[in-house]
Amino acid sequence: PVSTIVQKLRSSQSFQTLAVSGGLLTGVFSCWGSSLADILRGQPGVSQNLAQWLGLGSACSGFVGIIAVGFAAEAFKLRLKALVVSLFAVQLISFVTFTFCFPIGQSAPALITPFSVPLVATCLCTASAGVGAVAPLFFELGAELTYPCPEGISAGIISGFTNFGGLVLLAALPLIDKSLASLVMTLTVM
Repeated sequence: PVSTIVQKLRSSQSFQTLAVSGGLLTGVFSCWGSSLADILRGQPGVSQNLAQWLGLGSACSGFVGIIAVGFAAEAFKLRLKALVVSLFAVQLISFVTFTFCFPIGQSAPALITPFSVPLVATCLCTASAGVGAVAPLFFELGAELTYPCPEGISAGIISGFTNFGGLVLLAALPLIDKSLASLVMTLTVM
């Protein structure tokens, strides 16, 4: 049976795409989100206290997304792919707007001015809820795409890519200028 499982996983390009893109997105976001207070330190208009509150709001919004997606998935029933694509679009719009609220690079001005705490908080929380919501869908779709393989195998592969994405970001983050870190998150969603 192991050879059958391996063959099923190798033959499903949809699962491979889901595992790599979904795993990398959630892994990069997890590490980016946990580094948010450090990334935002020194940004115009952001105190350390505000950065910590934004980090807390981001984490709570991700949790809300995880819980709310169950209800949304039931409403969409067989349209989970459309729900995932919609959540990716929401994340992309939110991350792009969030990124442009700050200077990109050392000497560039912010593209969205004046700086707005409500806009930054809304974008961050919306993107966080989207990432939180999409993560359980990756596991659900992964199990469906690899059926009759055990669900634990597809979940393990997706989790492996999540950890890999996080490790790559953790290795790269010290090398990236803090003013470019949000741009990296935006590019990951793309």
